[in-house]
Amino acid sequence: MQPPSLVRLYLLRALYLLLAFGLSVQFWPLLLGPIAAEPLYESFVSAILSALALVSVIGLIAPLKMLPVLLFEIAWKTIWLATVALPQWRAGGMTEDVAEQLFAVGMVAPFIVIFPWRYFFATISSNADRWR
Repeated sequence: MQPPSLVRLYLLRALYLLLAFGLSVQFWPLLLGPIAAEPLYESFVSAILSALALVSVIGLIAPLKMLPVLLFEIAWKTIWLATVALPQWRAGGMTEDVAEQLFAVGMVAPFIVIFPWRYFFATISSNADRWR
Protein backbone atom coordinates (compact mmCIF):
# COMPACT_ATOMS: atom_id res chain seq x y z
CA MET A 1 0.00 0.00 0.00
CA GLN A 2 1.29 3.38 -1.03
CA PRO A 3 1.37 6.06 1.70
CA PRO A 4 -1.03 9.01 1.48
CA SER A 5 -0.11 11.97 -0.72
CA LEU A 6 1.87 14.92 0.54
CA VAL A 7 -1.30 17.02 0.46
CA ARG A 8 -3.07 14.50 2.70
CA LEU A 9 -0.09 14.52 5.09
CA TYR A 10 -0.30 18.31 5.38
CA LEU A 11 -4.06 18.08 5.95
CA LEU A 12 -3.43 15.51 8.69
CA ARG A 13 -0.89 17.85 10.26
CA ALA A 14 -3.50 20.62 10.14
CA LEU A 15 -5.90 18.35 12.06
CA TYR A 16 -3.26 17.60 14.69
CA LEU A 17 -2.53 21.32 14.98
CA LEU A 18 -6.24 22.06 15.36
CA LEU A 19 -6.49 19.47 18.14
CA ALA A 20 -3.33 20.60 19.90
CA PHE A 21 -4.15 24.29 19.77
CA GLY A 22 -7.89 24.09 20.39
CA LEU A 23 -7.67 21.70 23.31
CA SER A 24 -4.68 23.49 24.82
CA VAL A 25 -6.44 26.83 24.80
CA GLN A 26 -9.55 25.35 26.35
CA PHE A 27 -8.19 22.88 28.90
CA TRP A 28 -4.59 23.72 29.85
CA PRO A 29 -5.59 26.82 31.81
CA LEU A 30 -7.67 24.51 34.00
CA LEU A 31 -4.63 22.31 34.65
CA LEU A 32 -2.63 25.31 35.74
CA GLY A 33 -5.38 26.55 38.01
CA PRO A 34 -8.63 25.24 39.39
CA ILE A 35 -8.72 21.61 38.18
CA ALA A 36 -8.64 20.28 41.75
CA ALA A 37 -11.74 22.33 42.54
CA GLU A 38 -13.70 20.99 39.56
CA PRO A 39 -16.24 18.20 40.00
CA LEU A 40 -14.64 14.77 39.58
CA TYR A 41 -16.10 14.06 36.12
CA GLU A 42 -15.06 17.45 34.73
CA SER A 43 -11.54 16.99 36.10
CA PHE A 44 -11.27 13.65 34.27
CA VAL A 45 -12.44 15.24 31.02
CA SER A 46 -10.00 18.14 31.44
CA ALA A 47 -7.08 15.80 32.10
CA ILE A 48 -7.89 13.43 29.21
CA LEU A 49 -8.41 16.20 26.67
CA SER A 50 -5.26 17.99 27.84
CA ALA A 51 -3.33 14.76 27.29
CA LEU A 52 -4.92 14.44 23.84
CA ALA A 53 -3.67 17.96 23.03
CA LEU A 54 -0.17 17.07 24.16
CA VAL A 55 -0.05 13.83 22.16
CA SER A 56 -1.42 15.64 19.11
CA VAL A 57 1.80 17.67 18.97
CA ILE A 58 3.63 14.43 18.09
CA GLY A 59 1.22 14.07 15.16
CA LEU A 60 2.70 17.22 13.64
CA ILE A 61 6.01 15.36 13.30
CA ALA A 62 4.75 11.85 12.53
CA PRO A 63 1.18 12.13 11.21
CA LEU A 64 0.82 8.53 10.03
CA LYS A 65 2.22 6.95 13.17
CA MET A 66 -0.19 8.97 15.30
CA LEU A 67 -3.35 8.05 13.37
CA PRO A 68 -4.81 6.31 16.46
CA VAL A 69 -5.05 9.77 18.07
CA LEU A 70 -7.27 10.97 15.24
CA LEU A 71 -9.18 7.70 15.29
CA PHE A 72 -9.90 8.23 18.99
CA GLU A 73 -11.17 11.75 18.23
CA ILE A 74 -13.40 10.46 15.43
CA ALA A 75 -14.70 7.59 17.56
CA TRP A 76 -15.68 9.51 20.68
CA LYS A 77 -17.30 12.35 18.78
CA THR A 78 -19.23 10.01 16.49
CA ILE A 79 -20.41 7.95 19.46
CA TRP A 80 -21.55 11.12 21.27
CA LEU A 81 -23.39 12.37 18.19
CA ALA A 82 -25.13 9.00 17.70
CA THR A 83 -26.03 8.36 21.33
CA VAL A 84 -26.71 11.85 22.72
CA ALA A 85 -27.37 14.48 20.05
CA LEU A 86 -29.23 12.38 17.48
CA PRO A 87 -31.76 10.83 19.90
CA GLN A 88 -32.56 14.25 21.38
CA TRP A 89 -32.91 15.79 17.94
CA ARG A 90 -35.17 12.92 16.78
CA ALA A 91 -37.31 13.36 19.89
CA GLY A 92 -38.07 16.89 18.78
CA GLY A 93 -35.57 19.04 20.60
CA MET A 94 -32.24 19.27 22.33
CA THR A 95 -31.30 20.47 25.74
CA GLU A 96 -29.40 23.73 25.81
CA ASP A 97 -26.22 21.96 26.97
CA VAL A 98 -26.29 19.51 24.07
CA ALA A 99 -27.00 22.26 21.55
CA GLU A 100 -23.98 24.22 22.86
CA GLN A 101 -21.68 21.23 22.39
CA LEU A 102 -23.06 20.26 18.99
CA PHE A 103 -20.88 22.65 16.99
CA ALA A 104 -17.63 21.55 18.65
CA VAL A 105 -18.45 17.88 18.32
CA GLY A 106 -19.80 18.37 14.81
CA MET A 107 -16.32 19.48 13.76
CA VAL A 108 -15.56 15.76 13.44
CA ALA A 109 -16.64 15.88 9.77
CA PRO A 110 -13.26 17.10 8.42
CA PHE A 111 -11.53 14.43 10.48
CA ILE A 112 -13.65 11.71 8.86
CA VAL A 113 -13.01 13.08 5.36
CA ILE A 114 -9.25 13.66 5.73
CA PHE A 115 -8.44 10.47 7.67
CA PRO A 116 -6.63 8.02 5.30
CA TRP A 117 -9.00 5.08 5.86
CA ARG A 118 -7.62 2.74 3.14
CA TYR A 119 -4.04 3.29 4.27
CA PHE A 120 -4.98 2.78 7.91
CA PHE A 121 -6.86 -0.49 7.37
CA ALA A 122 -4.22 -1.83 4.96
CA THR A 123 -1.48 -1.05 7.47
CA ILE A 124 -3.39 -2.59 10.37
CA SER A 125 -4.20 -5.78 8.46
CA SER A 126 -0.67 -6.23 7.13
CA ASN A 127 0.97 -5.56 10.50
CA ALA A 128 -1.44 -7.44 12.72
CA ASP A 129 0.17 -9.39 15.54
CA ARG A 130 -0.16 -13.16 15.69
CA TRP A 131 -2.74 -14.65 18.07
CA ARG A 132 -0.47 -17.53 19.12
